[in-house]
Amino acid sequence: MYSDCLRGIGISALLMLLWGCGERSPTLDSQLQYWIDYHGIEGQQFTAAVDIHSAEARLGKLLFFSTSLSGSDDVACVTCHHPMMAGGDQLPLPIGVGAIDRNVLGRERQGNSKPLVPRNSPTTFNSSLWQRRMFYDGRIERLQHSTAAHTTSGISTPDVRYGDIDSTVSSLIGAQAGFPVTSEHEMRSTFNETASNQRIRRVLVENLVADVERDRLAGRGDNSWDQLFLQLYPQEASRPLDELLDFERVQNLLSAYEQSQVFMDTPWNRYLLGDQAALSQRQKAGAVVFHTPVEQGGGGCVACHQGALLSDEEFHVLAVPHAGIGKDINEEDTGRFLRTGIYDDRYAFRTPSLINIEHTAPYGHSGVFDSLEAMIRHHLDPQQSVASFDFDALSQRQSGLVHPHSREFSNNALAQLTMLRQQGNAILQDARLSDQQIEDLMAFMTALTDPCVESSRCLNPWLPNTGDANPGGSLIGLDISTAG
Repeated sequence: MYSDCLRGIGISALLMLLWGCGERSPTLDSQLQYWIDYHGIEGQQFTAAVDIHSAEARLGKLLFFSTSLSGSDDVACVTCHHPMMAGGDQLPLPIGVGAIDRNVLGRERQGNSKPLVPRNSPTTFNSSLWQRRMFYDGRIERLQHSTAAHTTSGISTPDVRYGDIDSTVSSLIGAQAGFPVTSEHEMRSTFNETASNQRIRRVLVENLVADVERDRLAGRGDNSWDQLFLQLYPQEASRPLDELLDFERVQNLLSAYEQSQVFMDTPWNRYLLGDQAALSQRQKAGAVVFHTPVEQGGGGCVACHQGALLSDEEFHVLAVPHAGIGKDINEEDTGRFLRTGIYDDRYAFRTPSLINIEHTAPYGHSGVFDSLEAMIRHHLDPQQSVASFDFDALSQRQSGLVHPHSREFSNNALAQLTMLRQQGNAILQDARLSDQQIEDLMAFMTALTDPCVESSRCLNPWLPNTGDANPGGSLIGLDISTAG
């Protein structure tokens, strides 16, 4: 193949070959267009499946901010996924239940003695665009079962055995909404700790209904909660709330709110749609580094970061240093392995999206890298990164981040990456980039930001208004200035 003939040719020699010796050096646009064509990249028009102004999304928004869906009534979905923090929380590892002050979000949020949530908060922005997997370990996953007669597909969740289909859910994002409430450190606390996930969800909805009814009798809030329900379910106006609301509807409403969070109007996408002025020269240079294979002098980032979300939705071992108390029995975090039990899946995590990446720090499944530059340099040489990682400095960033075996666990992940490389089963390659190339690469990352994410006015529809009804306990009145 033509691409095989070019393999191993340095980028400068390659471009000379493409444009002819002695001719004017190709422009950055010409270089970038070559790689766009080479990788088959196309721009897309993105529209949210649910309008944020719809009754469905507005009800979901109120639930997203409600503490009544937590076992200890002190945390909400928004605690770890605030719109004003690009759908995240700005912490290396989240502090869910048991915060010293539940109303303080972001970097100033502090926990008590409870362990941190084991993994960094992924952004909820654009979560409806994931096609195959949710969460770092892909425990929410779209599967296909094929027989000689036909092929069926469905969603697998932790409520069923790995490889089985969970018949109670029909979408990835809807399924995802059902699990933070069952997590001890995220939202459940010790509430109904011996109960099944289904029982926990059922009782939480009962608590939510009780809180809404209590507030109504006490005369708190206006009628917007009821009015939104009537808009959405007009044929069921005569039914009491405890009959109208079940956890399936809660999931659907939360899902509707998250489906409205589509922020894909990036300079990079506009460039792909034909606007060459959408990127600066620096950003174009970084895009060339991003899309050029390692063996031709580039970063080879596109090997994993591809598609609309710039993620292949696959699992890779990066050997990002360990932090906190992991998810397995030894307090380590072996990633995808915990779901599949497959040996080669140890320490593998799903490729994150890079859309709006400059606003979703800290980075890595353990949140140990506070800057894009540090995350990029780790990709370039994981062995050096792990060997020189400063766990003492990490301990100063957030209480509870450093585990007694953090370095040992980090070296275990590095050993796994080394083994996979020796077997030829690792995509991540050491890359030698100059400081200028790294700076250009970081500039390109800024071209992956939707301007709305940077505008409080633009994001306002995703925040509850002060006149909105309070669905039980709530963080609706939170002053975002306390978010650190």
